[in-house]
Amino acid sequence: MSGGEIVVRRSILTALAVVAAVLSPAQASARADDPPVVSAAVTLAADAGTVATGSPVTLSGTLRGKTAEGATVPLTDREIVIQDVYGSSEPLTATTDAKGAFSKVATPNLTTTWEAVFTLAPGEQYFSRPVGVRVLAKALLFDFSVKHDARRQVTAAARFKLGSDRDPNGPDSVLLQFSPDNKAWRTVQTLRPDHEGRLRASFQQATPGWWRMHFPGTKVYAPATTKVVKAWRWKTSITGLKISPRKIKVGKKITVTGTLKRLNAKHKKKPVPYAGRKVTVIFKCLKGDAWYSAVSGKTSKKGTFTLKAKTWCDAKFQVVFDGSPDTFRTYSKSVKVDTKGKPLL
Repeated sequence: MSGGEIVVRRSILTALAVVAAVLSPAQASARADDPPVVSAAVTLAADAGTVATGSPVTLSGTLRGKTAEGATVPLTDREIVIQDVYGSSEPLTATTDAKGAFSKVATPNLTTTWEAVFTLAPGEQYFSRPVGVRVLAKALLFDFSVKHDARRQVTAAARFKLGSDRDPNGPDSVLLQFSPDNKAWRTVQTLRPDHEGRLRASFQQATPGWWRMHFPGTKVYAPATTKVVKAWRWKTSITGLKISPRKIKVGKKITVTGTLKRLNAKHKKKPVPYAGRKVTVIFKCLKGDAWYSAVSGKTSKKGTFTLKAKTWCDAKFQVVFDGSPDTFRTYSKSVKVDTKGKPLL
């Protein structure tokens, strides 16, 4: 007999056996398709040791009999009763298959300890080892959303609710998690819901990918995870920036050229020209802190641009692309332009 099987033989008083035989006809010790057996052994196991309230758990096991010659054989088409050892729930029944195996799906609402019972003959029952399944209260995570805008701002929100008041003061931290490949997850922020169960986070991140919120669970509450949301934007760049002339009379115009490029699903590693997109020349006077918009224009079919920008002071010039529905904003390098004459700003 293996260590995972415990065979318990209980003798019942003759009077009780007679009553049991009247109320529930006993199974014969021999079947047409089974050899006669003199004893039996039944096992029971659960596919989960802990489940949330209302979640299914599969209880399965085997039934074996021992013949008078000492051989062990599977017992087929036999009824097995799966019962709560404390009697707090209704018993379940299952029937063994050709290999002596059986299974039954249960949906417990409370922590339960089950045992499988087989009646070989009146007054002769065999019990499995008890199997316990811990039932946790549900934690609910819902209404999850994520936005990753062109300026690399991530905004995530969700709702969190504990499905029971078993532990109102228990921990209820929720993890906002990110994955670049929808496989490996890392925690970005640990959040706590407000008094209405709302969760919200906002921060800067340059890497696009997949997002979810996860409640790891406690001794009282089951873990919970939201749906996974993909928030993807592609990188853009402004290359080959040239400004001429670099020294000019204030108020005159300079020529700004360059190329706007992007990555996409087809070209994930090598940027390609980004055509028909608005780019803007901006500048900041060397003696000031504010940035100003000078001129805007669209890129050509090859992603190039040529813009004429008025000078106002000694300044640093840049070109900015504000992004699109599936790309990030990007800036070019800055180029200094010296002007002659009294600044206009």
